[in-house]
Amino acid sequence: MISTLSLIYPVHINSNSRYILNRLQLCLTNNNGYLNQAEHVVVLSGETKYVKKATALLGELNQSNIKIINTDFSTGPYSPGTARNIGIKTSKGEYLLFWDIDLIGSPQLFNDIKTQLTKIKANPQHFCMYPCLYLTKQSSQLILKQKKTINQDSDLNQSIFSTIFNQVNSAAKNCIEHIALPTSTLLCQKAHLLKLGNFDEKFIGHKGEDLELIHRLVINNPIYGIPKDYLTDHASKNPSKQQGFRMLFSKYSAQNLTNHCYTVHLSHSTRLGSKYKNNQNNNMDYLLTKMQQSLAESKLSLNDQVINLGGESYFNQPPNIQRTKIEKFSRKIMKLIFQPKLFIRDMFNKS
Repeated sequence: MISTLSLIYPVHINSNSRYILNRLQLCLTNNNGYLNQAEHVVVLSGETKYVKKATALLGELNQSNIKIINTDFSTGPYSPGTARNIGIKTSKGEYLLFWDIDLIGSPQLFNDIKTQLTKIKANPQHFCMYPCLYLTKQSSQLILKQKKTINQDSDLNQSIFSTIFNQVNSAAKNCIEHIALPTSTLLCQKAHLLKLGNFDEKFIGHKGEDLELIHRLVINNPIYGIPKDYLTDHASKNPSKQQGFRMLFSKYSAQNLTNHCYTVHLSHSTRLGSKYKNNQNNNMDYLLTKMQQSLAESKLSLNDQVINLGGESYFNQPPNIQRTKIEKFSRKIMKLIFQPKLFIRDMFNKS
């Protein structure tokens, strides 16, 4: 069934995100090594000189199943939802897997895909969401230093991911920044997604488009019901302290993490205040408005069920991050300057 699968990669490269050039071959080599019968669609955009470099790097892989789609976002902020929709339109697969270029998947994740495709074939409304461990710079080096041999040695891959998972399970210091259970790494049937309307292109820049699609996938497959606090938006570094839709979405991917089916996000610098992130608050307001409207239209009943992610330690405590005083001060100043609303919110929300 892998031959009926298309992976969609939204890739936007400019001077602020040129680190992506060092991730392209690593990500595609790893994914194509496990899924060499699948189609890989890279929707590429950005500054011309970086797009040319990215195209050359992908060409060096010399893989006929890797397709590059060039697109233009020069008239406004980058929209990953729009890029993914372009990928959907040009893809040939019956099933879709969305993938970000700075993610590396565990061996168990790739082994799980066939099982999930069988479930989707039996029930087109079924979807699979793979969680993500956001690695620290230190942990990212475990993978980056092996970039020339990753996927060429399955035992090495298994060893790296086992090491990372064991560190997370034991709350090792400075291993991960956080665990993302709701993610855009979604596996679903293309026809079902088209019926739902693909990604909403009214989300501009960073945040919201993936959560809104997950919302539609969930209300069309409400296997855990819909809790009464569903429209609450409360995130937390401690997964069990989340509330509302984030907690429900997390339930859909939590078992995948326990089963070692997850991705890791390779650390990179983040430029606060960039145009790509300027619209985050508007996106989240739009998200909640859309969720409220579609939930009402669905006529689904709400319940009092308490969602439990599981007893594993990584679900019930925040990552063990120990920053220096200088690091803490620098991060707070940058947040105060570029994200004052988030700075104020975090002052009153320490969970």
